Amino acid sequence: MLRRKEHSVEWEKGVARIAMPHAKLMWEEQWGQIVKVPNNPYNKRILCASRGYMLSPKAAFFSHPRQCYEIRERAYDLYGVDRSLAHPSKLAKKVLFLQRATSRHLDNVDELKRIVERYGVEVEVKEFKGATPLEEQIGALSEVGIFVLVHGAGGSSIPFLPYHAAVIEIFPHHWAPTMYKMIAAKCNALYHLIHMEGQLSDELHWANEEQKIECEEMSRRDATKYDPCALRYKQATVKVDPLRFEEVLIDALQDIGYNLRIQERRPPQ
Repeated sequence: MLRRKEHSVEWEKGVARIAMPHAKLMWEEQWGQIVKVPNNPYNKRILCASRGYMLSPKAAFFSHPRQCYEIRERAYDLYGVDRSLAHPSKLAKKVLFLQRATSRHLDNVDELKRIVERYGVEVEVKEFKGATPLEEQIGALSEVGIFVLVHGAGGSSIPFLPYHAAVIEIFPHHWAPTMYKMIAAKCNALYHLIHMEGQLSDELHWANEEQKIECEEMSRRDATKYDPCALRYKQATVKVDPLRFEEVLIDALQDIGYNLRIQERRPPQ
């Protein structure tokens, strides 16, 4: 079931074809008539299958790692990517930063990119927009050893990373949903996180000082779930501490098979 045709993005349509190639796709104007009818006996039997994979920008969960293996290989086959890249014997020495255009924009991505380059590691910055063809997205993900993103819908790309790729997920101050950590675990991605705790943005526009104090006194878990706190924190621009990023980068490189240490980095060119 997809949104209205004019509002659906390439990601949604493409993933639907990968996940359930033989299923009938229904647009909102079709399925809305079914599910909105009171007491309709078919409401509870709309989707019936012995096996199924559901992916969405809000990240539905896999029940077993095998499902991730299969959907990754199916996606690579469908879009002409070498299937051997899905489960490589050696991961690419490459970092991909996924940039966001609006909220939670990674403000110092160029600085972080230079840190990666000092280790002689290939690095690329991309922005996956709604109109970006899924073929292009999966092709880019298939070549990655480390995937860096600020928490957002881009985390739904994790299942398409090569087996045992590393993920570095960055969170703004006092806000940290956990759905992509769960997906990374199910898909055997090696997960790292960076919390920008203490970096409180001036952009948050609190209703009043009392609201700000109330949210700051909450635990990060509660602030993530509670509005208006979550609505404020999730809109902030993110600037990552370069020293913290470098430490996590080194750990991630070790995880994917490259023994690099901070003191061994290449001098700036």
